Amino acid sequence: MSNGKFTSNATLTLAVNPAPPAPALPPVACVSTSLTVTVGTLVLLAALPGSAMCGGPFSYQWATDASPGHPFQLADASAATQPFTPGLPGTYRFKVQVGSASAATGGAVAAAQACTCAVTVTAVPVTAPAPGTTAPLMFLRTNSKGYNEYLNPKDGSELIQIPGGVYFLGDGSGSDNPAHNVALSSCYIGKYPVTNQQYQQFLSATDGAVTTANNSPDQPSSKVGHVPSTWGSSGYTQYSTGANGPVIYVDWYDAYAYCTWAGLRMPTEAEWEAAARGPNGVIYPWGSASPDATLANFNNNVGKTTPVGSYPLGVSPFGALDMAGNVWQWCHDWYSSSYYTTFPTPADPQGPATGSYRVLRGGAWYGDAALVRSAYRSGYGPTDASYYIGFRVGR
Repeated sequence: MSNGKFTSNATLTLAVNPAPPAPALPPVACVSTSLTVTVGTLVLLAALPGSAMCGGPFSYQWATDASPGHPFQLADASAATQPFTPGLPGTYRFKVQVGSASAATGGAVAAAQACTCAVTVTAVPVTAPAPGTTAPLMFLRTNSKGYNEYLNPKDGSELIQIPGGVYFLGDGSGSDNPAHNVALSSCYIGKYPVTNQQYQQFLSATDGAVTTANNSPDQPSSKVGHVPSTWGSSGYTQYSTGANGPVIYVDWYDAYAYCTWAGLRMPTEAEWEAAARGPNGVIYPWGSASPDATLANFNNNVGKTTPVGSYPLGVSPFGALDMAGNVWQWCHDWYSSSYYTTFPTPADPQGPATGSYRVLRGGAWYGDAALVRSAYRSGYGPTDASYYIGFRVGR
């Protein structure tokens, strides 16, 4: 494993029975094949050279899938190997057709020329990490934008891997956000803001909100516990309802404790903006077009929050959702209006060493078009919470 991304792989060798010479006979199934791997391992298919029936070069085609969790991803059907990555523990049973691709079938395996192989892949959990270390993420999929998405088993968050590079941040629309370039290491950002259901898990867990072990070292002694104001009452549900509504009424210390419990962290301000704007530094997550009611929950169009992921047209260049509107989102950094006015900006900036306010990004359901610009910066007292503030995870 490298930087939280699984890179190990295993080869599933298919031993195909020799074919009878009579062409009218049906294909002969190969010997049932099984393999045990850890979750996140890339499984490749390969037939033994000289398998009489299928000849070569071989083409592999998944015929059925009975996976216990997320669907696997298929490569091109005409490729020499078909990768499969189990995202959850369990037993995956398939049939795989092995044969020679031909122009007549457009590169696919012709059923009459194929051997059918029964395949079982058993995925076992990755060994639990030692206390105090970060748990490995489980690969889920490559999203429509071309970036890998992972599952954090502890809290169910889906995270997108953001590649390292130099990002264009700021846009000069305010005195605190001049345009500037920032070098960032590869990191992960939550695909969605944290939901009510996820936060309830944190409140209920014996190692979650009930313990002080997850608290920030600078959490004031006057702050006790991490239950949001009005949690479970009509005062809460009038602004966020349902399991997939974004958690609200959380202050910075609540967000810090949740992320620590989940084995994650809050994104830095620079990471958040890079994830929202992408490699080309677009104005809004979806591009340069002005926001409207199809792109984001903003400008009091709905009058409260909406379930996370409700605006797929507002997706960021990396595939993150709700980066504009719905809820303001806490970031790791202390806020300073002059932090980005000193050049050059350091690589992987962490913000000032101290301050009075923590950074909020993204605007909210009541904010106008100016507030949901991806470069817009705001600060708020770290112990302050409101019906328009939530957060997303990072790593």
